[in-house]
Amino acid sequence: MPPRAMSIKVAREEDLSSHIGNDGFYFDLVDFDRVRAFQIPDNTTMSRLKEEIAVEFSIPSQFQRLWLFCKRQNGTWRPVRPFSTEENNLSMTSLHKLLSRTFLFLNPDGVKLFLEVLNDSSPQNLSNDDGLVFLKLYDPEQTQIRYIGMLFVKASSRPSDILPKLRSLAGFCADEEMELYEEIKFEPSAMCEAIDANITFSESQIGHGDIICYQKSSKSLSHHAYPSVEIFFKRIHDLKAVVPGEQRKILALEEEVARLKHQSDLQTEKANMECQRFKRERDNAVRQLNELQDQNPQIFLEFPITNLLQATENFSGLCKVGDTEYGRVYKGIIHDTTVAIKLSRSDILFQQEVSILRQGRHPSIVNCIGKCSEVSALVYEWLPNGNLQDHIVCANGSTPLSWQIRTQIIGEICSALLFLHSREPHALVHGDLRPCNIFVDANFRSKICNFGMLTLFLQPGNHQPALTARLPYLDPDFLTTGELTPLSDVYSLGVIILCLLTGLPPLTIAK
Repeated sequence: MPPRAMSIKVAREEDLSSHIGNDGFYFDLVDFDRVRAFQIPDNTTMSRLKEEIAVEFSIPSQFQRLWLFCKRQNGTWRPVRPFSTEENNLSMTSLHKLLSRTFLFLNPDGVKLFLEVLNDSSPQNLSNDDGLVFLKLYDPEQTQIRYIGMLFVKASSRPSDILPKLRSLAGFCADEEMELYEEIKFEPSAMCEAIDANITFSESQIGHGDIICYQKSSKSLSHHAYPSVEIFFKRIHDLKAVVPGEQRKILALEEEVARLKHQSDLQTEKANMECQRFKRERDNAVRQLNELQDQNPQIFLEFPITNLLQATENFSGLCKVGDTEYGRVYKGIIHDTTVAIKLSRSDILFQQEVSILRQGRHPSIVNCIGKCSEVSALVYEWLPNGNLQDHIVCANGSTPLSWQIRTQIIGEICSALLFLHSREPHALVHGDLRPCNIFVDANFRSKICNFGMLTLFLQPGNHQPALTARLPYLDPDFLTTGELTPLSDVYSLGVIILCLLTGLPPLTIAK
């Protein structure tokens, strides 16, 4: 009876490297559907098979070590052991029968083998302590896993012992932190487990044919869609029903989403850090300012009445630029400097304002140059662009303020209020924060005035202030309790911001 033909498939490392990661999705070790089959008579010996392999692959027989591929219970195909020297003279039929008694999951239609090409570093005589493991490298940036080589390990050794070799194969730096996983199976469900680098391979039950997947530490890769081997396995398994050509597109889109989210997180973190930095700078500035104020109280020049009379042409109506409950304001020139001179309505108002102004200077508060006690007058810096009220409603044909200037003014008012409210031991409340009490200099920098004065009008026996113009800016809680607090100023600030945003007076906004 003539011998029957037997199909022998011999996989090489080239088959592993060309199939694993070629499209980014192939798992296990070898796709035997793509491996060349040898059709040989079933009485062919292993030695004769090696000769045919030598001719086919140009690898001399003495450099060949053939391993039996066997199917595991979980459905994966892995090399289980090499053929012994004694088995070289057995026919393939005898060998198949012999192996079938030990390995229940042999391929009934043929034999599947793995060809190991021996070199100087290959162990010649394998012991029970030796294990052949296969290495894969996962790259989260490319969302791809690829075959990188095979390695013999001692069952009594630890994965930590081979970390330098793994880094070298991957091109990592010598101190690169890594994570190791064992690829167990992919079908019908994806499964891989993290490997403890500090326990032995035998304790981790890693031996012949097992696959170690490794990567850089996922701690620094959290911004990727699939930072770890385990997450990548599960996602690819979920995509297995998708058309292969579309899988890569889906992964690319998800990776782009993860990248954009990472950028957003970084920008948010950066903004939070900047915010914290600004808060620290603000707190330091307030502290330093308070220290300076405590050390250097405001000092006023004392002007003689002759200076004021000369500057205002004897307080002529032609020089008068304003008339409020706080006093009449004149424009004049003293010592070649243009100034605003305010004649207080009463000596009490004058003394109150001097007392408040002595507490310190601030860039966003109108600067007081001096005083004239003879006529209860205060001399201020001149702010040529008038008050904010005229700019909001574009009075006298003035052009609207730019958005940059509007936001700048809001910031400057906030800064001035912070200065007043941070006073120790008690906060200083403006109480009458309105656009008409905010003036604009030549560079459109805003400065507030008339702060802390409204409390005088609220005391019994004093002239009551006109509420009609103030009402839209007054805190409703103040109207109920009659008590001014820093929150009263905050409410007024909110109304002013609305006016700046809309260019409308407050009553029109309400309507």
